[in-house]
Amino acid sequence: MAETEFQRIVLLNRLVTRSMTRAPEPNKAPAHGALDLLKLIEKRREKKIAIEFLGGDDDDDEIVRAKNGEGCNFFRLRQCRFEEHGSHMYAILLMEFVDQNVKSFPVVNTKDFSGREISGDDEERGATAAHVVVRMPMPGTGFDDGNYRCALETVSPITRRDVEGFLSRQTRRAEDWTFSVDTVDKAGKNLTKAYRYHPKFNLFADIGRKMSTFTDGRVLNYMLFTKRAEKQSIAKPTAAIHKDVYADVELKISAKQGPTTQKSSKHGRNHCVRHIKSGGLNRACTIAIFMVEYCRAKFIKPSMARRTL
Repeated sequence: MAETEFQRIVLLNRLVTRSMTRAPEPNKAPAHGALDLLKLIEKRREKKIAIEFLGGDDDDDEIVRAKNGEGCNFFRLRQCRFEEHGSHMYAILLMEFVDQNVKSFPVVNTKDFSGREISGDDEERGATAAHVVVRMPMPGTGFDDGNYRCALETVSPITRRDVEGFLSRQTRRAEDWTFSVDTVDKAGKNLTKAYRYHPKFNLFADIGRKMSTFTDGRVLNYMLFTKRAEKQSIAKPTAAIHKDVYADVELKISAKQGPTTQKSSKHGRNHCVRHIKSGGLNRACTIAIFMVEYCRAKFIKPSMARRTL
């Protein structure tokens, strides 16, 4: 039997870097590119301090912070390397999550199906890792607007929010970020005041997975994805290429969204019965769907459902 290559699911994202400050408008904090910021984080990884504890008390002293985080789950940057391809620079990060509660894992013999637990040493714990790849322009070859293409490997429990939070906090710890602002005090004297700021990473998905804007009984039947392109010919008008792509979408409604009042419950029950029966389902299937879905939503009691149908 031929061996199959291990498949990984990768989500395309946009990585955006911005500088945050409380300096009065219109003063803006200095902007920093992702390459410079990631190199600062890489220096912290080399010192073995590119780590964020979940639940430990924070501290500016890295030794104290590590001591406070003993016994807590944590994220860390395990590997980081930079590669050049064409006109772009790629940063390949390996994020690791360590669970302090996982000390062993089971294995099974594929011949006799006997199983056993493999345990680590006293200081070893279970870990999960995910890759993050960021594409950036080569230094000095292109305009860097702080917006980058990014690929994120989907590995539970490492999420997009965990990655951006880790990068932002590590960048904030790397230096004491300040910039100077020329201002005027109440007496009219010119002053130079220093304001603190910090670079921040944000990850944005190309397509979101949540749909929370459908209200007033509106039902999502299908989604229409439009792909547009333009072709410019010499001495001819621009030709627009329009492609429509249809996709079937299933919208699941939580039982918590069921009506709360008795009148609304009765109205919802009758509407659901009519909707299911109008779909051409037979009586047995109708009863099964009604009992499982709408009794769970607390429209009616199971005994009342039997009498109704």
